[in-house]
Amino acid sequence: MAGTDQATLNDVAIRPGISLTQRFITGCLAGQPPVAHLNAFGPGRTENCDPTVRSTPAVPRSTVHGLWKKLWAVAFLLVLLPAADASGRPVCAGKEVIGRELRVLVEEFGAEYLARVDTGATTTSIHATDQRIINGGDDPRDNVGKMIRFRSVSSNGKPVRMKAEIARVQTVVNAQGREKRYMVWLTLSARGVRKKVLVNLRDRSHMRYKLLVGRDWLAGDFLVDVGLGAERRVIRGEEE
Repeated sequence: MAGTDQATLNDVAIRPGISLTQRFITGCLAGQPPVAHLNAFGPGRTENCDPTVRSTPAVPRSTVHGLWKKLWAVAFLLVLLPAADASGRPVCAGKEVIGRELRVLVEEFGAEYLARVDTGATTTSIHATDQRIINGGDDPRDNVGKMIRFRSVSSNGKPVRMKAEIARVQTVVNAQGREKRYMVWLTLSARGVRKKVLVNLRDRSHMRYKLLVGRDWLAGDFLVDVGLGAERRVIRGEEE
């Protein structure tokens, strides 16, 4: 189509039954800028004076810009469509797509958990019982900076003894009222992502998931599709 010239374009413009899409493609093949070759069919072109030949109406500039907006929108959506990485896992916009469950390693203690992924939770929470503070005081705020010992249970049911420094005291408001929880720094790793975040200590004995991963760990690396997680019947009154 290298031989296509302006005469060919004008012939296409006045030929009966030629659509806007056909004009667009013909102009592109002729090597003209898209806006230029579409405007060539508008005001300013040489009209055919033969009364037996029907002339095609001019293409409004608003139609040209509208078409390009739609093309850019389609291209943008194609970039965002989920793809897959080398391991076959779904990714979207550079972030891995995960479901409602995720296997996470707590590096400090070498314990693996089947964690509940919760985008509604600001912070991450781990199961902790028998909490004992070394030289602790009555006011939780006075215990910041001191060492705390506690017990947990990994996903395979193995008891784990843990020890960490209290970094902060968090006040949580829930259906049971207000409670204070100690927070410690823990390094969590999963799917090649490794982050050190503040994790609150809570007795999760009555809950299936002993580790709940919140937005503090998920942000910037993961998108959550709850449809990818394992389905199960939720028992009334049980928090996941």
